[in-house]
Amino acid sequence: MASAVITDVTTTDTFSTPCSTWQLIYVSAKMEKAFLCREALVNLGTLPAHFPQVLPPRSQDSIASIDTTQYPACSCTRRGQEPSSIPSKVPSKGIYLHLKNG
Repeated sequence: MASAVITDVTTTDTFSTPCSTWQLIYVSAKMEKAFLCREALVNLGTLPAHFPQVLPPRSQDSIASIDTTQYPACSCTRRGQEPSSIPSKVPSKGIYLHLKNG
């Protein structure tokens, strides 16, 4: 025997913002796993509304842009100047022997 219940399905996005959708959930003793319909996954933001269509790639400008008013500047220590070139030999014989024997 199967039953159904209307319930609020809720989750949070990557910024801990709650997302929810009301769905009709079917319950059966024969069901071994839970499944959500496409509509629920779109409403929760898990699937894009155009799914399964593939959108054209975004421009590099839109991918790299960040609204700095929403995300404050990072306080990490900035790296210095990058090395001019990759060393062609091991800088110390002791390190070389350690790596060779290790």
